[in-house]
Amino acid sequence: MPRPLHLPDFRNPPINEVVVGVQFVRLPITGAHVGRFWASALDRYPRVEEQPPLDPQLEALGPKQGIAQLHFSIEPHQSRHWLISSSDTELLQLQSDRFLFNWRARPGAGPYPHFEAIHEKFRSEFSEWVEFLRSELKQKVQLTQWEVTYVNSIGGGETPDLSEILSFIGPQLRAAIAGPPDAARFDVQRVLRFDDGAAWARAYVSAKNGFGPNREPLVLLELTVRGPQPPGGEESAIYERHFQAREWIVRAFDALTTDSQHKTWGKI
Repeated sequence: MPRPLHLPDFRNPPINEVVVGVQFVRLPITGAHVGRFWASALDRYPRVEEQPPLDPQLEALGPKQGIAQLHFSIEPHQSRHWLISSSDTELLQLQSDRFLFNWRARPGAGPYPHFEAIHEKFRSEFSEWVEFLRSELKQKVQLTQWEVTYVNSIGGGETPDLSEILSFIGPQLRAAIAGPPDAARFDVQRVLRFDDGAAWARAYVSAKNGFGPNREPLVLLELTVRGPQPPGGEESAIYERHFQAREWIVRAFDALTTDSQHKTWGKI
């Protein structure tokens, strides 16, 4: 699938990580199941790590609801497994109710492959995982939610000036505190709606100061869109939502960052 020509694009975007995933009704998946699946994927993911589980969550998109993300506790013995590629750029996250595919920027690993290639890999790996679970557990994966996240790491000297990076930070802040902030954090969320008013997702934007792997100061700009399974329950409907989320994220990133940074990143 070609990349839409109407979307903003950059020759050297500051993307550090892209996550595409789904959530589903919990299945009795054990470490033994993950081990058998890993054995079939060793050529692609030679490393494995065990991580704490992610809490199940469900976006409530009803009318007049503000912060309405619902979280549910999980049993202590549950775990999440990472299957990691030899280049360290690709990562599968497997959990009893979650499947996530991560692309991660790494030195010398080549340019950002764009969302189309990342999503194609997600679909391929998720299809294999679903077939494996059907064979092993004799149960169908019942999807409940989907998500897309872009993480951007933006450098800018010894102490990045947020007003030079983020378009919504105006000179008023610099004037009020007598200079650029040493550190700042910004978080916002919004229910996304179609033209007819129907809610389809919730978007999250987070911007904050942080540090890179070599302790270099950065501005971390993270954009997430997450929503419930569309009516009908088909995987194809979720995949369509993934691409709608990507479009929202790319447009939001373009609007949230300054023209000077766009020149640095080679906006096309």
